[in-house]
Formats: sequence, structure tokens, C-alpha cells
Amino acid sequence: MASQGDGPSNEVEGDDFEALLLAPTIPAPDTADDHSAIVHIQEEGKGYGLKAYVEDFDGVIPAAEVVVASIPLEVVQQRELELEQARIKRAQDEAKEFQMRETLLAYKEQKARDRLAEAAAEHTKKMAAKELQSLHVVKLQSQSLWHVYHQAETHLKNVLTRQQAHVENTYGTMSVAPTSHLHAQRRYRTEWAFIPQPIEIHVHMLRAVKDKLPQGHYVLLATLYDRLGGSPITWSVAGDRGVGSSLPGLTTPLIHRGHFYNTELHVDQNVYVVCPPQQELRPGATWCVHCNLTGMDIVPVANVVLFELYLLSGANATKDCVVAWGVLPVCNADFDVVAGRFKVPMMRGDVDHTISKFHVRLFADMGLNKAGTLQFWLMVIFLCMALWLRLYVHYLGQWLYLRAVNVPVFAFSPQLVTVVLKYTWNTVPTSTEIGVIAVGVVFNVLTFLGLMGIASASQRFLGEFPDIGSRFIACFGLGTVLDPVLVFAIDLLHHNYDCASLGTCTDPSSSSCKCSEGDAFKLYQRFKSEEGTGVVGAVLTLLVYGFLMGVAAVVFYTYLLHFHMNGRMLDVYRRIHAREGMYFVPNDFEVSNADVTVLCDKAARWKSMTGTQRKTAVCEYELRDPLDPSFVETTVHIAIFNLELDGSRQLYRHFIKNPDGEILEVFGAISDSLGSQYAALESVLFQTAPPDHDIHTGLFDSI
Repeated sequence: MASQGDGPSNEVEGDDFEALLLAPTIPAPDTADDHSAIVHIQEEGKGYGLKAYVEDFDGVIPAAEVVVASIPLEVVQQRELELEQARIKRAQDEAKEFQMRETLLAYKEQKARDRLAEAAAEHTKKMAAKELQSLHVVKLQSQSLWHVYHQAETHLKNVLTRQQAHVENTYGTMSVAPTSHLHAQRRYRTEWAFIPQPIEIHVHMLRAVKDKLPQGHYVLLATLYDRLGGSPITWSVAGDRGVGSSLPGLTTPLIHRGHFYNTELHVDQNVYVVCPPQQELRPGATWCVHCNLTGMDIVPVANVVLFELYLLSGANATKDCVVAWGVLPVCNADFDVVAGRFKVPMMRGDVDHTISKFHVRLFADMGLNKAGTLQFWLMVIFLCMALWLRLYVHYLGQWLYLRAVNVPVFAFSPQLVTVVLKYTWNTVPTSTEIGVIAVGVVFNVLTFLGLMGIASASQRFLGEFPDIGSRFIACFGLGTVLDPVLVFAIDLLHHNYDCASLGTCTDPSSSSCKCSEGDAFKLYQRFKSEEGTGVVGAVLTLLVYGFLMGVAAVVFYTYLLHFHMNGRMLDVYRRIHAREGMYFVPNDFEVSNADVTVLCDKAARWKSMTGTQRKTAVCEYELRDPLDPSFVETTVHIAIFNLELDGSRQLYRHFIKNPDGEILEVFGAISDSLGSQYAALESVLFQTAPPDHDIHTGLFDSI
């Protein structure tokens, strides 16, 4: 229903509209055609019995009426107030819910922190247990290493003893033989210990060179060196290349095409070098291949030999240059020249002659026969300085300990080789006296640990520690281990025992008395004065000294193994005890991920003049264990093939990516190139071949 207020306005508007229509200025429309059409429709509808649409319309319309009414302003404001209050209440409820959720999250976070703290404590306990177990293992390995070194030392001495031979000149008798004049001539007998040893090295091939080397002619040279990073050894007659002209030290020129499928550079030639006599061989010798170097006289140190691959001058090089080099050990642990079949890795580029960090002389080189060298006297000076410093650290530690336990010290007089330390020893407890005996060695051990820390920090942050510092620390560690014995010897020579029997020491506190009971005699004198016998004191002294010397020896051994000369002995230790397979040796056909990416990018852009394109296919093969569902090893096969216009495909290059990340390029059969372990994978790859009625020219045409 319509409101009453709207009725008069609608009526006025209707009258105006009718008046406008009846105005004489508006012509009446021509409705004759419309009336005729309406009449025609009415006549046609009479025959069909049409319903009264007007009545039906009047019956339907009331149900769809829209009632329009006015609402008071107060009601609207009241409604808006209710809506605002509802929104405020909803916001308050959401704030309470958010606060409760934050409280719950804080509670869960605290519980998680507690669990992490418990897990960290448990992990710390486990790590402590593992550390104790590791220390036990290290102790057992140390014992085993000492036993191995002892056997090696004995074997070394025996070998050196057997090598005391020389070339002897033996004369015949003075009588003339009745049958021949030859027996009257001089006869010679040769012992080979001092004779140089010509060595023949058969070079079979250079493998997996591919396009790593440019196209050209190459020669391989071999030269004997005194040590790695040292100088070549030359002979006055044989020279430094081979043994004369009949036994050369270099190969004839070899040609390499420089394509990726030229995987092998066959040599099959012999090269010769002259090895030092067996008497002068040292472990760690190396064969170096190098040319155009001036030689020098042989020096009896750790010998070394170098293989260098030269690219001869041509289209790719204006002059002869080194493109690869490798090193092969010469001497084994038995002081014999190595023999057998070996694979030598070649390093790209010229030889780095600055590699001298790994050159170490044997301790035998510090014997009296080296007394004329500067290094020998430097070691003597370092040893004297270390022993002198150890002495003052020992007595300084005792003085600090006595001051810490409030024992009056009435004399502390440093001298050249000893220190006079006097205190009222008969008034201190026995435990304090044992502490005085032990604290000197303990201070030396702590000082040695501090020097070890300096060496370790220098190696960690600077890369290496100077050799002079390593030698000084080694001398100080030796003095620390022998500290009780040295102190005992000095006290014995200076008569620092039984001071009461000396006439000048009736009053120990007088300045004329230079005698003080030595560390090794303190407990003996104490128990002798109290119990009448000093056997118990002597036994206690031996136990304390034995324990302290054992601890010092362990620390000294740790330094020699891990830190001395930048950890070189640790490298030897690991090489002796490492199992086979512990050291990484790359496969000959291994390629980098970057190289494969570049090849795939080039293949995506490559197109020949005939329209042939290159496509790359990647397939993954998973190896699973039925007994272990979590075990999965994924091997990836990357194939690059040529796609012809007729749809045929031919394999161009393909690679295998192992589960450990190693990428190998395959040439020919996979099992022939990479080993029998890939035979199962090769059978899987062949299963991807197309049906028999399809004609394809490549192995991976159905990919």
C-alpha cells in the first residue's frame, strides 16, 4: 500500500501529464494501424478460447506488491546504536580470544623450551660419553702407533745396516798363470748399494683428456728431483734427461685431435731416469717430469721425480709450454724403488715450484754429522733456551703455590741453572709438601699447553705456524717431560739434599746457606725425620713423578701428532691407519655440473644447416630396498641427442649422475666405461628402446 502523503503529489503529476498530452502543440499519433491490429488479434483470439488475462493479472499482482513506508529518525539511530554496540562486543570478544590464544602460545613455547633444554642436556651427556670413548680409542691407537713406529725404527736400522756396502777393488796374485795371462790382471767386484740405478718407466696412455687439451703435438718428459718443490738432480755424464741418448727421458711427439670423443692419448713408450743409489734413498722420494731445467749436484735428502706434458709450438701455441704435470713416488717403506702398475693424476698448468711446505728432513739429519750446519746449532740454542725457561717456570710455579697457601717464603734466589727456594717445610702439612713437588711440573705442562694453543690458533687463522716456533715448542715439550729428571740431576750435582749435615746450613734461614732440599728429597727427609725411615716418602715421590711425567708425555705426544710442523705427523698417522677407500680419487671421466649445464644450454640453441636440432632428455632411476622402505638412491641419466627433420633421433652425448653427486660422461657401453656396477642400470636404459616395428638410429630414441 502507498502512504497517504504521496497521493496528492502523484495525482498532480498525472494531471500535468494528461494536460501536456492534450496540448494543441503536440500532434496526436496515428493509431489507426495499431487499432486494426488489435481488432485482428481479438477476432483471432475468440476462436481459441483465451482466458481473461486481466483477472489473472489482478490475482497475481497483489502477491508481488512492494510496500514503501517512511521510518522515524529515532528508530534508525537506535538501530545504528545497537549495531555499533554489537560491533564493539564482537571486537572485545575477538580481543579476549586473541589474548587467550597468545597465552596458550606462550605456554606451549615455554613447554617447548623446557623440552629443548632437556634434549640439550641429554645431548651434552651423550657427547661427554662419546668424548670419553674417543679418548679411550685415541689411547689405544697411541699404543698401537708407538708399537708400529718401534717396529719401523727397528726395520729401518736393519736396512741401513745391510746397506753398508761399497765398490771394492780386488787385486789378483802376483804369480803368473801358466795357461793364461788374463788372471794376472786387476779384477773388480761391484756392490750395488752405491751405484746409481737406471729406472725404466713405461707410459701406457693419458686417459680422459678429451677436449681438456687443445689440438696439437705433445711430449712427456721425466726428470728426477731431490724433493717436491726442490731442484732437479743432474749427472755429469747421463745429464738430467734419461740415461744418455740411447735411453731418453722423454717420448716422441704424440698427436691429439682435441675433440670430446678423443678420450685417450696413447703413448706406449718408455722413459728413463737415473735414481740415486739405494744407500742414499729416503722415504718420500718423487719422480718429476720436467725439461729445460739446469741441474745441480745430488744432495742426500728426501729425493723426489716430475712428469710434465708439453704442448709443442704450432697453431695453438707460439712456443713449447707445459699444460699438465704429475708426481709419482720413487721409494717405498723398504727403501726400494717402487715397481708395479700405477695411475698418476695429472694437474693442469705449469709446475708450481713453490711447493716446499711438505719437505721435512728426518731426525737423523740432526745427528752429529750435521754439526757443521746452521740448523744444527739453531736447534741446540732452542733446546738450551727451552730448558732454561722450563727451570724458571718450574720454581715460579712453586713460589706462587706457596704464596697461595699462605706459607712464608724467606728465600727465592734465581741462579744460572737452579733457583734457591727456602721455606719452613717442617711446619707445612704433608699434602702441601706433595703439592709443592707436583706444582712445578704442572706449571710447565700448563705453559706448554699455552704454547700449543698459540700454535693451533696460528694454524687456524694464519694458515701455518713458523718452523722456528714449532722447533722451540718441541724443545720445551721435551724439557717438560724430562723436568722431574732434570731437576733431580741439578739438585744432585748442587748437593741440594741433607742440608742439615752441611756446616754452613746449621741455620737454613741464613744468607750463607745456599742449600735447599730438592724436590726429589723433600718427602724422603720429611718421613725420615718423623718416622725414622724415608722409604714411604721416596715411593710417594716416584708415584707423583711417574704420574706427572705420563701426563706430560701424553700432552707432548698430542703436540707432536697434531700441531708440530703444522700437523705433518698427523698426515702420516692418518695415511698409515686409514682404510682403503678413505681418500678421494676422482674418476677419469668425471665432469663438473657447470660443464654439463653449459653443454645443455648450447644444445638447446644449436641447429645445423640441414635443420637438425639437439634435444636434452633427463631420466631418473630410483634404487629401493624392499627391506628398508626409507632407502632410496636416485641415479640421473642426461642424454643429448640429434633430432632430424624426419623425426629420427641419434645419441650425441650422455652422462650419468650418481647418488653421491658424481657426474660421469659415458662413451660406448656404460659397463665398459664406468665399471660392472652400472650393468644393471644399462639394462634398464635399454628397456626404454622403441618397439621392433619402429625404426630409430639411437639408443634413447623413445625418450
